[in-house]
Amino acid sequence: MGKTTREDILRVATEIFKEKGFQRASMRDIAGKIGINQGSLYNFFSSKEAIFYQIAKDTMDDSLRIFKKITKEDVAPLEEIKVIIKNHIKLLCSRLEEITILLHDFRGLNEDHQREMIEKRRVFERYIEEVLIEGVNKGIFQIKDTKMATYALLGMDNWIYQWYSPDGKFKPEGMAELFIELFLKGILKDKKMKEYKKLFTPFKIGHLRLQNRVTMAPFFTGYGNKNGTVSKKLLEHHRRIAR
Repeated sequence: MGKTTREDILRVATEIFKEKGFQRASMRDIAGKIGINQGSLYNFFSSKEAIFYQIAKDTMDDSLRIFKKITKEDVAPLEEIKVIIKNHIKLLCSRLEEITILLHDFRGLNEDHQREMIEKRRVFERYIEEVLIEGVNKGIFQIKDTKMATYALLGMDNWIYQWYSPDGKFKPEGMAELFIELFLKGILKDKKMKEYKKLFTPFKIGHLRLQNRVTMAPFFTGYGNKNGTVSKKLLEHHRRIAR
C-alpha cells in the first residue's frame, strides 16, 4: 500500500475500536489491518490511548465548531433550538463510529484527557441552556429546570448511536424534524405550541430497527410536516401496541 498517514491510522483505529471495544483492541490489530509493522505506528502515536484521544478530540472539536457557527447567527430561541438539533443530528450520523467509541469507552482515556473532553462537552451544554433560558425569559418556553432540559435534549440526540443505521429507513433530516417536534412539544408554552402546530399535518411513521430486532418506534407526537416525518399521538401509539 502507499505511504501511511495519521488519517489512515485514525480511520482504521476507529473501525477496530468500534468492532472490538477500546480495551480489547491492540496496536497490533491496527497495524495488521493497515498492513504495516506495529512499530511503525509509534512514529505517529505514542500509545493506543493517544490514538483514542485524537479521535475523541477531533469529534468534540467538530461539535464545538458547529455550535460556534450557530452562535454567530442572530436568530430567536425557537429557531436556534431547531438549528441546534438539526446540526447535532447531522453530526452524530456522520460521525457515528467515533460517537459510539466516545460514549462506550470514554474511561479508556486518561484522567487529563477525560477532563478535557468533559470541559468541551460543558461548553455546548452551557450554550444550549443559555438558549433555553432566553426562550423562557421571552415567554416562548415553559421549563422548570433548564439544565435538566439540556441533558434531556442531548440524551435524546446522543442515544441514536444505539439504533441508527446509515442503511436504514430513517435519514438524518427526517430524524431531526421528528426530534424537534418531540422536544418542542415538551417546552413550548401553550399559545406558542398552537402556532407551531399549524405548520404540521398528520403522517405515519413505520417501524424502527433496534439492535437487530424490529420494534415500534416510541418516537411519536401528534403532527408531521408536509414531507411526512411524524405520525399519531404518542399516548395513542403506546396504548395500541400495549394491547
